[in-house]
Amino acid sequence: MRENRREAKLPQPDNRGKVNERKLALFLRQSSNQILPMVELITQSRIAVDDLVNAMERATIERVSQLSAEQVAGPPSRDAGRRR
Repeated sequence: MRENRREAKLPQPDNRGKVNERKLALFLRQSSNQILPMVELITQSRIAVDDLVNAMERATIERVSQLSAEQVAGPPSRDAGRRR
């Protein structure tokens, strides 16, 4: 049996950029089963972006520290890692 379902349409903003609250509430009620996966996807994306930003911050701090040390002590010599 096929259900007779109407597709929920996203309310269009009015000319001032605000969405009619009643239409938005109706849309959210009609598409409640689709909202949770969207929220989970947004949350996962936010976590991934936070991880990327943290990695970039760490890499930037390490590079600035290295450049600062080179400025004070000079660049590392070629045989700096070799034992004498």
